[in-house]
Amino acid sequence: TAVFKGLAYPGSVITLIKNGVIAAEVPASPSGTFEIRLRGLNPGTYSFGIRAEDPDKLRSTLDLYTIYVAAAVTTVVDGIFIPPTITTDKVEVKRGDPIMLAGRSAPNANVTLTVHSATELIKKITSNSSGSWLYKLDSSELEIGSHEGKVRASTESDLSLYSDPVGFNVGTTNR
Repeated sequence: TAVFKGLAYPGSVITLIKNGVIAAEVPASPSGTFEIRLRGLNPGTYSFGIRAEDPDKLRSTLDLYTIYVAAAVTTVVDGIFIPPTITTDKVEVKRGDPIMLAGRSAPNANVTLTVHSATELIKKITSNSSGSWLYKLDSSELEIGSHEGKVRASTESDLSLYSDPVGFNVGTTNR
């Protein structure tokens, strides 16, 4: 048996992939916690991936684990902290206008938004009790050109990996 436990976003669907094939899908609890139990595994080494899909259909980065499962032993992978999701309201923002960056994370988590630019911007946000977070970025802080943002979350006891980046342009129109 292999058990996977961790923290994601309330209302998300947690997918466990075993050796490239979906092995289980479970909902996260209202507090964002999840537990997946895989029984009947033959002894051996397995590659697992775990991700969440938030209520807006955005998927987290895939967390990868390689574990050895022994006969008659339960292997527990605990402390999984699913990275947040991120999206924007525009693919291009007129310089000086705001661009909204948003996503989901663990409830009441500290979310760090990093925007890669000539000068890297770092902004701090706190997700609400349902895990939603939103940041209104003043694009006049950025140069004309392409940029990408990514987020990570932290709690008192844990720090997630970064999300997949989301790209956008700062230019002369909003679209």
